[in-house]
Amino acid sequence: IVEDGAIIGGKTTTIVPATKPGKPSQQNAIGHLVQSAASRALLAFALVWIAPIFMKSMKERVNAATVYSGLLGLVGIILFLPLTFIIAITGIGLPVAALMLTSAVFLIVVGMGSSTLLLGSYLMKLIAVKDSSASLSWQHAIVGGVAAALITLAGGIGFLILFIVFIIALGATIFTLKNTIRA
Repeated sequence: IVEDGAIIGGKTTTIVPATKPGKPSQQNAIGHLVQSAASRALLAFALVWIAPIFMKSMKERVNAATVYSGLLGLVGIILFLPLTFIIAITGIGLPVAALMLTSAVFLIVVGMGSSTLLLGSYLMKLIAVKDSSASLSWQHAIVGGVAAALITLAGGIGFLILFIVFIIALGATIFTLKNTIRA
């Protein structure tokens, strides 16, 4: 705070930053791209490693009923949060709402990993004729992670593509989880 009439004396210089703070450098953009691909691939690999039979069932569900899986995922996204809020404001349902919110976060994380695996599976099916097995592996995770990171470079259309794949994977995950719990 400078009082009225105060004078600042001495030598002052202005240092101009080398890069503009608003624009990320090319090195930062490449680092972000590598980080995005690696995190998606690690999540997908963790799912394949922890629950290979579940992931195989989820892939078979997507191949059998892609549209149904997409609709189920869309309905799940649209209804889950408002339903959780309505249950939470009743007071009695606060523990149930906390459980629903926790399960929603779990399903979203599994859906993100599953979408990476599905993207990798689809691309490997296009590239390699030999990849006709129903099981998913670490190769699917890496190919899907890199592909998802590269698709994000397309901007809005890339986000839309990844969102559609995510919705399909989320619906297949919900359906497979429901059948696994019943069995």
